[in-house]
Amino acid sequence: MSKRNSTTRARRSAQAGSFELFVHPQRSTPARALGLMWRLRVEITLIIGVVLVWSWLTDRLPTWGAALVLLGPLAVVLTIPATRRYIVRHAWCTLTRHRVRSCLVQARVMTHEGLLPLFVWTRPTPVGERLWLHLRPGLSSRDLEVAAEKIAAACWARDARVQVNPDRASTVWIDVIRRDPLAGTDQITSPLLHGVPVEDDSADEDGQLLVLPDRTTVHPTAPPVDESAPGGAPPPIHVVSAPTGTRPNKRTSPRTTPVTEDQSVAPGMRGRSGEDVSDYV
Repeated sequence: MSKRNSTTRARRSAQAGSFELFVHPQRSTPARALGLMWRLRVEITLIIGVVLVWSWLTDRLPTWGAALVLLGPLAVVLTIPATRRYIVRHAWCTLTRHRVRSCLVQARVMTHEGLLPLFVWTRPTPVGERLWLHLRPGLSSRDLEVAAEKIAAACWARDARVQVNPDRASTVWIDVIRRDPLAGTDQITSPLLHGVPVEDDSADEDGQLLVLPDRTTVHPTAPPVDESAPGGAPPPIHVVSAPTGTRPNKRTSPRTTPVTEDQSVAPGMRGRSGEDVSDYV
């Protein structure tokens, strides 16, 4: 076989030796066209619908009437809070899907063949959006966790969190966090308190309100003052030590307990070595 007729079926990246170089996802032209149509399915459907409705209205009404009929329902839908939130949240889902794909391309989160994860579904959440991705062979959730900060920056969000499906490791969820519902100034009420009777603890048995003292004027109780002592000094403290006839314990030294004049030490509170064990009783 001559050298001229021989062909080599290899990828272009194989010419780089042991390095795999790719700039953009490598796909065939029909696959890339179908992928583009699938990614832009919302925009394509919306454009086709508007064009069909406009052509149908212009055949029966003048131009200003067709524009009024077309923009009137849209204004009503955007005025109602429920429908406005629905449209805005799903619009963010479409934008987030495009931004995440662009981020994965720029961060090179793809296989060596240049294949990106499959975007299965995107839905709104109370804090942002959640994307369901199917990982191709050669990718793992670790690849997406490394690019989590880049995904959050690309989506203009607070944070991006990657979770793995506990049943299948090939399914990954990306939660794009845009807002914190606990950061508001409104008081959060718990539904667990519904139906619980409210009792007033500041009333006595007769139903009279009790006036509680001001805590700023309440002082701790002071020790008793001996009026007979000069200057109203507190009573002196006498120290009672262990009897001299007892032998101190080798492990512990004899304890001395401060008692006042009106206190007495019971004889039954002494240990064998004369140690005061009244604190342990």
